Amino acid sequence: YTTLFRSQQQGKLAEAESPQREALALMIRRYGDEHIDVAAVLDNLGGVLLDQGKLEAAESLLSQALAMREKLLGNRHPHYAMSLAKLASVRERQGKLADAELLLRQAVEIESLRASDDRPYVPELPGSSRIVLWLDHLGRILLLQGKMAETETALRQARDYLRKPTAGGPPPQTPTLGRILLHLADTLNRLEASAEARAVAEEAVGLYRLH
Repeated sequence: YTTLFRSQQQGKLAEAESPQREALALMIRRYGDEHIDVAAVLDNLGGVLLDQGKLEAAESLLSQALAMREKLLGNRHPHYAMSLAKLASVRERQGKLADAELLLRQAVEIESLRASDDRPYVPELPGSSRIVLWLDHLGRILLLQGKMAETETALRQARDYLRKPTAGGPPPQTPTLGRILLHLADTLNRLEASAEARAVAEEAVGLYRLH
């Protein structure tokens, strides 16, 4: 069943590539080589290739999208930050962890300007900023490099964003918060802060029971 599932997923990814390539050709014919819509399709196609494991091709397209978005939108635009984060995923899978860390830190810095006036990104709450997922990803990159104290800081920041009250109500109790808490508990265990790790893990379990 696992082999069949993987084959099905690979098939879906292969099917997704062709329409994106067609869209890219259409956008270039319509707008030329440099346009925000061309950059968007480059970014989407790069993401598909990343999911397929075609890292060199994904890196090339995502780098083009990043450069185009910086030129057309500026290096503080949320779409530029999204390209940074996606390229960081390529660097991580290439084993270039220091590069991935730098890209994610840039993305988090840009998104933090929006997140201060917006609720954090949670898959269950569409339309919000993505800083929580990027902080979680940054935590993983830092963990892989053995930067435990910095991992803790990134995960605490992600947790704190999720604990911000929403307009007219308390912070949302979501599975995403539960996942962040579990990652934080694991990090605290590695730092030998076992008592706090246990309390954080219990909070995470309580959240999962709600869902």
